[in-house]
Amino acid sequence: MSNRATGVNRFWLCVLGLILVASGAIGVAIATGWIRWIPAPVEFPAVDSTVLPGPVGDQSVVLIMIGVGLLIMLAGIAWLVRQVPRSGSVKPFRLHDDPADGITTVDPAVIGDAVRGQLESFRGVAAATVRLRGSVRHPELTIKITADERADLAELLERVRTKAVADLELALDATVTRLAIQVEIDRVRGGVAEIRM
Repeated sequence: MSNRATGVNRFWLCVLGLILVASGAIGVAIATGWIRWIPAPVEFPAVDSTVLPGPVGDQSVVLIMIGVGLLIMLAGIAWLVRQVPRSGSVKPFRLHDDPADGITTVDPAVIGDAVRGQLESFRGVAAATVRLRGSVRHPELTIKITADERADLAELLERVRTKAVADLELALDATVTRLAIQVEIDRVRGGVAEIRM
């Protein structure tokens, strides 16, 4: 459903990255003279003198360092883009793929609707949403249930596992490899409470 640890991780990595980028930009601005109002901690050397002696003072080494810095920046941006959560496209499940017997495919959303209908028929369930991912041999099931506040949650979760999930496994002839259940308690007063598993 949601992973708060990775969300916090991404947030602080973004903050750290922004701080480093701002620090680098300020350093470049000071070194190039764009910012003159910051007092220099030491006296600037003469225009013709070499600031960094040795190989770092060579123009080609400086260009190489800039190129490496740009590559690291691009790698960081690519990593950050990959961290953005996205709902992956789900391919149709192939129930039978032997050309001699025929190829049978089904949209996972259709199976999910069937599971949702079964869940909503359970006593104490006001609404349900189901998302089915993975493959027909390794299905992954995510369930969100809005239950009445008087519902017996232990019994409800047991029915979800022993009835709805078991029926899905029987229909697909495969074991659900990942099951995530989120239960919201629909209260008449006081909003909605959440339980995640």
